[in-house]
Amino acid sequence: MRKDKAQMMVLEAITFSAMIITALLFVAELSPIPSFVPSSSHAELKTLARDALIAIEHQQITDHQNFLVECIAENDRDSLSYYLNLSLPPSTYYNIYISNGSETTLWYDGEAIIGGKFGDVIRVHRIFYYEGTLTGIDGVTLEGNIYEFIIEAWRL
Repeated sequence: MRKDKAQMMVLEAITFSAMIITALLFVAELSPIPSFVPSSSHAELKTLARDALIAIEHQQITDHQNFLVECIAENDRDSLSYYLNLSLPPSTYYNIYISNGSETTLWYDGEAIIGGKFGDVIRVHRIFYYEGTLTGIDGVTLEGNIYEFIIEAWRL
């Protein structure tokens, strides 16, 4: 008799364990996969954009004041956008403007990629010296020595 009760208790324990495991597997299958979407506040995005520009400026080169000025002077939009895309969070888009104080030209159009600006838009400014003219993609040619680099960024 005792042997039968012990066997029955073992069988109940095994059945209960199997039911618990089955329930956990069922719940795990029905649960959505957690997704991580980094969100940046207005201040965080501004800090990230400023830090990206500082990092680009501190790359060593020989021909110009810094790498940022070299990219602008040589109209190397691909290199500059490559380094900005590495530095900024995913799904961050930006426009780049150059100004000489009296006129402003669009130098890089990230807005054309997605069709508009969304959410909070931040602006980060850098002043640089360059002896020569600069031309934006909108055809405006700027003349002067002191220019302002403006990055306008937003996140989806």
